[in-house]
Amino acid sequence: MTKTYQYRYMTSKKHKSLALILCVMFGFFGLHYFYVRRYWRGALNLFLLLAVCIASSVFGLFYIQITIGQPQGVFVHWREAIAVTSAAILGVTWILDIVHIVQGRFRDREKLCLK
Repeated sequence: MTKTYQYRYMTSKKHKSLALILCVMFGFFGLHYFYVRRYWRGALNLFLLLAVCIASSVFGLFYIQITIGQPQGVFVHWREAIAVTSAAILGVTWILDIVHIVQGRFRDREKLCLK
Protein backbone atom coordinates (compact mmCIF):
# COMPACT_ATOMS: atom_id res chain seq x y z
CA MET A 1 0.00 0.00 0.00
CA THR A 2 1.37 3.39 -0.89
CA LYS A 3 1.43 6.29 1.50
CA THR A 4 -1.02 8.32 -0.62
CA TYR A 5 -3.56 5.53 -0.56
CA GLN A 6 -3.42 5.29 3.26
CA TYR A 7 -3.59 9.06 3.62
CA ARG A 8 -6.70 9.31 1.45
CA TYR A 9 -8.78 7.10 3.74
CA MET A 10 -7.61 8.40 7.11
CA THR A 11 -10.07 10.47 9.14
CA SER A 12 -9.48 13.35 11.45
CA LYS A 13 -10.01 13.24 15.21
CA LYS A 14 -12.42 16.16 14.86
CA HIS A 15 -16.15 15.48 14.72
CA LYS A 16 -18.32 16.53 11.80
CA SER A 17 -21.38 17.14 13.99
CA LEU A 18 -19.56 19.58 16.27
CA ALA A 19 -18.08 21.40 13.27
CA LEU A 20 -21.59 21.67 11.78
CA ILE A 21 -23.03 23.08 15.02
CA LEU A 22 -20.18 25.60 15.27
CA CYS A 23 -20.60 26.57 11.63
CA VAL A 24 -24.36 27.07 11.85
CA MET A 25 -24.31 28.99 15.12
CA PHE A 26 -21.01 30.87 14.96
CA GLY A 27 -19.98 30.55 11.31
CA PHE A 28 -19.52 34.26 10.77
CA PHE A 29 -16.91 34.28 13.55
CA GLY A 30 -15.05 31.38 11.92
CA LEU A 31 -15.19 29.15 15.01
CA HIS A 32 -15.52 26.01 12.91
CA TYR A 33 -12.19 26.85 11.27
CA PHE A 34 -10.54 27.36 14.62
CA TYR A 35 -12.00 23.99 15.70
CA VAL A 36 -10.30 22.16 12.83
CA ARG A 37 -7.12 24.22 13.40
CA ARG A 38 -7.28 26.22 10.16
CA TYR A 39 -6.33 29.42 11.93
CA TRP A 40 -5.67 31.63 8.90
CA ARG A 41 -9.11 30.95 7.46
CA GLY A 42 -10.72 31.62 10.84
CA ALA A 43 -8.79 34.87 11.11
CA LEU A 44 -9.97 35.81 7.60
CA ASN A 45 -13.59 35.30 8.69
CA LEU A 46 -13.01 37.47 11.74
CA PHE A 47 -11.39 40.15 9.58
CA LEU A 48 -14.31 40.16 7.13
CA LEU A 49 -16.79 40.38 10.00
CA LEU A 50 -14.83 43.28 11.47
CA ALA A 51 -14.82 44.99 8.05
CA VAL A 52 -18.60 44.58 7.82
CA CYS A 53 -19.13 46.00 11.31
CA ILE A 54 -16.80 48.97 10.88
CA ALA A 55 -17.95 49.86 7.37
CA SER A 56 -21.62 49.53 8.37
CA SER A 57 -21.23 51.70 11.44
CA VAL A 58 -19.25 54.34 9.54
CA PHE A 59 -21.84 54.25 6.75
CA GLY A 60 -24.61 54.58 9.35
CA LEU A 61 -22.97 57.68 10.80
CA PHE A 62 -22.45 59.04 7.30
CA TYR A 63 -26.13 58.42 6.46
CA ILE A 64 -27.25 60.24 9.62
CA GLN A 65 -25.05 63.18 8.67
CA ILE A 66 -26.55 63.32 5.16
CA THR A 67 -30.16 63.12 6.37
CA ILE A 68 -29.62 65.91 8.91
CA GLY A 69 -27.71 68.14 6.52
CA GLN A 70 -28.29 69.01 2.89
CA PRO A 71 -29.20 65.99 0.68
CA GLN A 72 -26.41 65.37 -1.80
CA GLY A 73 -28.03 62.83 -4.09
CA VAL A 74 -27.84 59.06 -4.16
CA PHE A 75 -24.44 57.50 -4.76
CA VAL A 76 -22.55 54.42 -3.68
CA HIS A 77 -19.71 55.25 -1.34
CA TRP A 78 -16.67 53.08 -0.69
CA ARG A 79 -17.96 52.31 2.82
CA GLU A 80 -21.12 50.78 1.39
CA ALA A 81 -19.14 48.77 -1.14
CA ILE A 82 -16.87 47.36 1.58
CA ALA A 83 -19.80 46.45 3.82
CA VAL A 84 -21.84 44.78 1.07
CA THR A 85 -18.87 42.93 -0.44
CA SER A 86 -17.66 41.62 2.91
CA ALA A 87 -21.16 40.56 3.92
CA ALA A 88 -21.66 38.77 0.59
CA ILE A 89 -18.36 36.90 0.94
CA LEU A 90 -19.18 35.92 4.52
CA GLY A 91 -22.67 34.74 3.58
CA VAL A 92 -21.60 32.69 0.58
CA THR A 93 -18.70 31.02 2.40
CA TRP A 94 -20.95 30.31 5.39
CA ILE A 95 -23.48 28.48 3.20
CA LEU A 96 -20.73 26.63 1.30
CA ASP A 97 -19.09 25.56 4.56
CA ILE A 98 -22.39 24.13 5.81
CA VAL A 99 -22.82 22.21 2.55
CA HIS A 100 -19.22 20.91 2.67
CA ILE A 101 -19.58 19.75 6.26
CA VAL A 102 -22.88 17.95 5.55
CA GLN A 103 -21.44 16.29 2.44
CA GLY A 104 -18.30 15.22 4.31
CA ARG A 105 -15.91 17.30 2.19
CA PHE A 106 -14.82 19.70 4.96
CA ARG A 107 -11.23 19.02 5.98
CA ASP A 108 -8.96 19.87 8.88
CA ARG A 109 -5.47 21.36 8.82
CA GLU A 110 -3.87 18.07 7.75
CA LYS A 111 -6.40 17.77 4.87
CA LEU A 112 -8.18 14.86 6.60
CA CYS A 113 -11.97 14.41 6.45
CA LEU A 114 -13.85 14.86 9.71
CA LYS A 115 -15.38 11.88 11.56
